[in-house]
Amino acid sequence: MKVEGLKYVLDIRDMDRAVEFYAKCFDLEVKFKSPDWSDLALGEAGVGLHPGAPAEGVRQTGLSFTVDDLDEAAERVRTNGGQVHKEPYANPGEGIRLALFIDPEGNAFMGSQNLGTWS
Repeated sequence: MKVEGLKYVLDIRDMDRAVEFYAKCFDLEVKFKSPDWSDLALGEAGVGLHPGAPAEGVRQTGLSFTVDDLDEAAERVRTNGGQVHKEPYANPGEGIRLALFIDPEGNAFMGSQNLGTWS
């Protein structure tokens, strides 16, 4: 068997809003979009969006974006309708900055920035 790809799937409530959020915030390319499924990509990495999220509440996802400027990412999240649940911070000795974001669909995800001492 050969694995041909890997995709992270998020349950969402509003397809148009979710596609616009991830495309604008993280420059994901929209490969396919429909009311029932959308496929976005950054290089070989994929994010799939599927309707079916509960009407309310925040869901932990495990999704994480590594960026070169975490403060800019936080601003993009805010500008595009998301929330910064935990502002960018660094723990001494870890070599990265972290932040916790929530998309407009209620999906919590991490942001990280390498400070040059962690890979």
